[in-house]
Amino acid sequence: MQLEKQLTDALVQTRTQKTQLMLESVEKLREQEKTLKQENEQLKDEVGKLVDNRKIKNHIDSRFNGPVEVDTNIQCPQPKKTLPLLW
Repeated sequence: MQLEKQLTDALVQTRTQKTQLMLESVEKLREQEKTLKQENEQLKDEVGKLVDNRKIKNHIDSRFNGPVEVDTNIQCPQPKKTLPLLW
């Protein structure tokens, strides 16, 4: 009976340590998630500012240099023909 109690106690201790390590790991992941979300928001703000600045620049350029011409006759390459596999 003594050996059985020692094994049970060791198992409980091991499970407790494992649970604690998992909880710490989850907490670290939550902190990383929070940091990544903050970085993502900062990047979104930066991209938004760059887009706004580009729109303003394009607007100013078009006012002083005339409208910007866009080539709408862009040709896409045709897909290569292949042999039919099923009849």
